[in-house]
Amino acid sequence: MVENGPLAEPGDHPAEAADPDGETWTSILSCVTVVQDPHVICKLLQVSRGFAAAVHAQLAGRLSAQLKASSLTRAQQFTGWVVRNSTILHKISISLTDTGPSPWKCSQAAAAAADARAAALSTGLEWLAGTPPPAAAAAAQASAAAAAAAVVTGVRAFSAHGVPASSACSLAATLSGVASQLTHLELGMLLLVQPEDASEVPAPVVSNPDGLAALAGMKALHTLLLHQPCRMQSGLAGCSWPPLEDCLQWCVSGMAQLTRLELPVHLDDLGSFELLQWLPAGLRQLQLGADADVEGDEGDMAFNVHEAEQVLQDRRRQPLQLSHLAALTKLQLSAVVPLLSCDELPASLLELRLRQCFGVQPLLQLSKLETLSFRPSTIPADRLLALTQLTSLTAVKLFYEGGYQLSGTHTHWSCERVAEHAAVWVKLPLISLGLYDARGRLILGHLTGSGRS
Repeated sequence: MVENGPLAEPGDHPAEAADPDGETWTSILSCVTVVQDPHVICKLLQVSRGFAAAVHAQLAGRLSAQLKASSLTRAQQFTGWVVRNSTILHKISISLTDTGPSPWKCSQAAAAAADARAAALSTGLEWLAGTPPPAAAAAAQASAAAAAAAVVTGVRAFSAHGVPASSACSLAATLSGVASQLTHLELGMLLLVQPEDASEVPAPVVSNPDGLAALAGMKALHTLLLHQPCRMQSGLAGCSWPPLEDCLQWCVSGMAQLTRLELPVHLDDLGSFELLQWLPAGLRQLQLGADADVEGDEGDMAFNVHEAEQVLQDRRRQPLQLSHLAALTKLQLSAVVPLLSCDELPASLLELRLRQCFGVQPLLQLSKLETLSFRPSTIPADRLLALTQLTSLTAVKLFYEGGYQLSGTHTHWSCERVAEHAAVWVKLPLISLGLYDARGRLILGHLTGSGRS
């Protein structure tokens, strides 16, 4: 782990350090405990050039490097470290902003600082694409071997969190040199907190075609996670990258090996749902959209949607058609993708998480479904009872909080609705039950065990 360890420069190796004995250090570096401890590896890289060479020879493509880019200097140091040790890297993980109670949003000032760090990383990591920055290129010209080594890397996975949307595209473009070998890409994109006196909406992000081209070239990806919560709450702004339509049509459609996918979905993306037909047939896990503050618990925040009518109108015009994904076993839909009775889900599903549900008909076709999590506030009790037909269910999680009815009127759970549903709870394998008020506060906790006998 590079995060807390020193980033040694080439001249930092002690001159008096003895070079390692080949056989001895081959044995040490073949030890699983050593290989799995990045702190030990980073220390060995600083002992001497001989030790560094032994590490490079034995651990090619096996090290995971993590960086918390707390400053611009730190980001610049990290890129130099990556260039020197590119052959042993397997995964690069970067955090551009401090992790706080809401790691998915930040102020415009913090986003600007993160943009600067991302730019520094992009400039240095261009070595991986074979196009080093001018200063580094001039130094490398003195040695053809050094220039060649600069682009040799075992990197197969890259993740970055706390990324402003304005930087996501440039980071992707930086990876063009390793695009064909990446199997994992994860970008956690931020939303911006608008000042209360803000009079203008931030200008949309101008997409760099090089970033989209690099993403389209990642045809070996098994996992693609583009995470950004839907900007439903007031005072939040931000664009996602790439636009859903471009991502589906030009990028994801060519990723035949993809098994796990997460895509950001915003209100202006709902008209692109017909392009979901381009999703790879071998996909096993899919998440469409994300909800703020709902990372681990399906109901820890009330959902305040002012655009409810628009969501429902757009969804009726473009039903969710996923039945062609015959290998899909896990599906998660955010609040901006409510489930309607006209939607079609793959019969292969084993786990389903919904933020809003307006019709259980699609659920009744899921004969293999084992785990179901959703908010039933908009479902009449008799329709909820129909879920008892799913005999494969082993775990049901119900969360009552703010929701919106088919009329688009925002409403919260009522005592009457909860009382009607309570008679159904005991007939389902209910393991979690939550009731939340308008501020997202838990009123009733979670259950243990199953209600179905």
